Amino acid sequence: MYDLWQPDFGTSKPPRATFDDGGFERGSFRVDEPFGWKTSKAPSATASVSIDKTEAHSGLYSLSIEWRGNPSPADEPVFQLLLVDPNTHYELHFVSRAHNLITGGAPLVRVTDVSGLDQLLARSPKLPLGNSEWQNFDVAFTTAKATCAIRIAIQREPCRESPCPIFGKLLLDDFSLQLQGDHNRHAE
Repeated sequence: MYDLWQPDFGTSKPPRATFDDGGFERGSFRVDEPFGWKTSKAPSATASVSIDKTEAHSGLYSLSIEWRGNPSPADEPVFQLLLVDPNTHYELHFVSRAHNLITGGAPLVRVTDVSGLDQLLARSPKLPLGNSEWQNFDVAFTTAKATCAIRIAIQREPCRESPCPIFGKLLLDDFSLQLQGDHNRHAE
């Protein structure tokens, strides 16, 4: 599937377990390609996703999600599809920080198997609220026998009450996926 969208189709193998621009150093989204960071198709009045050019954990850029309102906790303002191997242990790593982020349903990162029934493989702990410095997050998961692709998405945990507004800014940077127990195959 990945091969069809590559300029050098037929000459190279598709990368496995590799983020396309995990550090956002391209400085923009590549909307014309199926792999890479994608934002919601419908413009949202309650969440804006952009590349932050003023604050990064490493490099020059980071991902910024600025919420202002009452989006559904199930909304995924940004996500990326990755090809992976079946029956494999992985560890997702990323960093995050918050600026004036207030909500009853904290953001988190979800790892979903999209090879069939959109099965949840793992989710991160709650991402920071309020004001915070950069924090490291590691999320371990194992792919299933039939898994060939996953979706890494930003979402919110379910709220106890409705409405459940969210206001403020979340920054994310340095996404990478590593085979567990194999420190030589670190992919960004």
